[in-house]
Amino acid sequence: MAEQEKAVTVLAGATQVAAEEFCVVVDYSMTLRQMIAAGHYNWGRSDITEERFPIPHSKRGKEEVVIKLVNFGCDMESDNALCELDKMGFRPAKSPELLALGAVYPEKQLEFPIVALGSVWRDSEGRRRAPRLSKVNSYHEIGLGFVDSAWDWFYRFAILRT
Repeated sequence: MAEQEKAVTVLAGATQVAAEEFCVVVDYSMTLRQMIAAGHYNWGRSDITEERFPIPHSKRGKEEVVIKLVNFGCDMESDNALCELDKMGFRPAKSPELLALGAVYPEKQLEFPIVALGSVWRDSEGRRRAPRLSKVNSYHEIGLGFVDSAWDWFYRFAILRT
């Protein structure tokens, strides 16, 4: 199990934001179903499938990554968050990275919801949805959030350096 870097950092850019860093190993040889099982979620959405949130074919084996959880301190539209992250040299996490984070640090999603804007699926009504880790009562949940709505101020965006 990887160790969390305890320091809270401030990212430079157009917007000052707080971020925590976490070192995790993403095992790209696992299926999405196996990644979800590794997180021991008490609640999940049947919409989260490998067809809708595929594992990148370009990735093989295990890869250690540093994921930052960014909080802008205000409600944030997805497109605005992506623009700010790009300016700062970051990209949004994809579903395998989010699931690896949830498996290693399950307590984080009990503190605040965490979204991965790097994996987006359009539902049958045409709404864009992204995976998120959160809690339902005291249960761990893997769910979907609406990309076209503003994310409340308490959400964290999972990001990686580009």
